[in-house]
Amino acid sequence: MRKTKCWQIILGVFALLGISWTSSQLKNKSDASSRKLPVGKWRITLKENPIEKELSITEDGEVFLDSSKVKGKVVHASQHYFLYEDHYGYNLELFKNDSGNFMFYDEADDKLYDVKSI
Repeated sequence: MRKTKCWQIILGVFALLGISWTSSQLKNKSDASSRKLPVGKWRITLKENPIEKELSITEDGEVFLDSSKVKGKVVHASQHYFLYEDHYGYNLELFKNDSGNFMFYDEADDKLYDVKSI
């Protein structure tokens, strides 16, 4: 009888942990899907430098510069403003300016780039 009671308690604890884990996973999925990421590919250029780079943002919020993944995390995401913090702590910002065109700011380089959709 005593072993049965012990097993019932253990199973009850696991059941509660499973319910808690499932609800937190569903919340995380809905939070990620509610973000409005500016998904796509862009050419970024400096006015004073003719060299172009390619910026890509995936539906999962991954950022690529010239096909190399930038390690980091999404800090803020909307259709008009995207803030990404790289693993060094520098910010990458993609935003619409007053005239409605996208601009790209790289805090590590302290440079503002013109952006063209590919």
